[in-house]
Amino acid sequence: MAPKRRAASSTKANKTGGKKVKQEPDTPKDAFTSAKEALKAAGPEVKGKRKADEHCLLSEQHSGRVYEDYDCMLNQTNIGNNNNKFYVIQVLCIDDSYYCWTRWGRVGETGQSNLSDLSNSPDKAIKDFEKKFKDKTKNSWKERDNFVSHPGKYTLIEVDGDQDAEVKVPDVLNGTRQ
Repeated sequence: MAPKRRAASSTKANKTGGKKVKQEPDTPKDAFTSAKEALKAAGPEVKGKRKADEHCLLSEQHSGRVYEDYDCMLNQTNIGNNNNKFYVIQVLCIDDSYYCWTRWGRVGETGQSNLSDLSNSPDKAIKDFEKKFKDKTKNSWKERDNFVSHPGKYTLIEVDGDQDAEVKVPDVLNGTRQ
């Protein structure tokens, strides 16, 4: 029986008459690669105006707002110990006074809260915010872009400023953020 005929290879000769170079055909991208490229194409998110926690009544009554970018949502999940907890920390500006607002509890419940003593300067509230963030995560607030999760500590969850505690998820199909 004669051997099967092979298809002609797609090679190109070098102009100087040297070795032939094979051209690899473009392979279709798998789901992981296309998702990875879509995430990169989404780029950095645009930070919106952050609103005060809806459970802070003082802020709601006096139209409080989050001071600069001092706002974070933390989460700790440990299935073995049945832990699914959240921690909200914010520096609020209410009628030219500054407070550090914290709220914590089980996910799905309102939880407990604390509003620090008022200050006429944001410095004390910022100091309280950064200390609480460090205590709960073992990370510095100034280095949050290089956040490292530690066992038994909370993890930083990025939340869109206009939405209530919903984690931002890029839309892999069209490369936009939702």
